[in-house]
Amino acid sequence: MPRALRLQAPGAYYHVTSRGVDGIPIFIDNADREVFLSILATVVKDYALECHSYCLLSTHFHLVLGTPEANLAAAMQRLNSGYAQSYNRRYGRKGHLFERRYHSEHLQTEAHLLETVRYVALNPVRAGICDRPDQWRWSSYRQLIGTARVEPWLIVSEVRAWLGAKTPNRVRAFVEAH
Repeated sequence: MPRALRLQAPGAYYHVTSRGVDGIPIFIDNADREVFLSILATVVKDYALECHSYCLLSTHFHLVLGTPEANLAAAMQRLNSGYAQSYNRRYGRKGHLFERRYHSEHLQTEAHLLETVRYVALNPVRAGICDRPDQWRWSSYRQLIGTARVEPWLIVSEVRAWLGAKTPNRVRAFVEAH
């Protein structure tokens, strides 16, 4: 039986996640994370995606993406396969890196978008990796609150605008008021 087609829409927002097969780490060290972010930057540019938030943990990642075009499946195939090939070359392994196709949730309201950005920012805290979300380097949170240089492919202005934030302090207050 063929897999069900994914719902894709132009002008939509999604919370996207992928996990390592059998719970294996997909990021062993910071070099892996740098490679992933480099591939993500290329995919965002090539597929005209809007990346609003991300978080890389050892066994999985989270993205909040906007799709001006209905091309999320093609973009995620390129991201996941490109990273898996790099990872497999580096570690001398073969086969699948991700346990299944990426998971995506269509974010249909601004409130749902904001709650998802909060969830993504707090993920390393909930995982026990750090005490505060601004302590985790491998997340967009520090860029959203203005304490780190914003990557050119990350759109922080929309998240701030959704909160009515003239300054990044509003983002911090929103996220940390969980």
